[in-house]
Amino acid sequence: MNIKLKAALEVTGFIIAITIVVAGVQSILSLAAATYGTEAVINGIAFGFVCVASYVCVGLLYDMRVAKLQYRAKLNEMVKK
Repeated sequence: MNIKLKAALEVTGFIIAITIVVAGVQSILSLAAATYGTEAVINGIAFGFVCVASYVCVGLLYDMRVAKLQYRAKLNEMVKK
């Protein structure tokens, strides 16, 4: 398959997938707003964003700490030799 054709198909597929996801999320949010009210939906979305942000921050802090401890262990190993 031609590389340009393959790239065009991948981009088209990605755009179609994003369109389907956006339409799905929009319908779910409309249903939730009709059921629970707009304010409750906005609070739920904000809570979700805060949870995801907290998870990412804790993960990054953990990764940084592990990298620093590995660096120190490797440095100590190099100094002992």
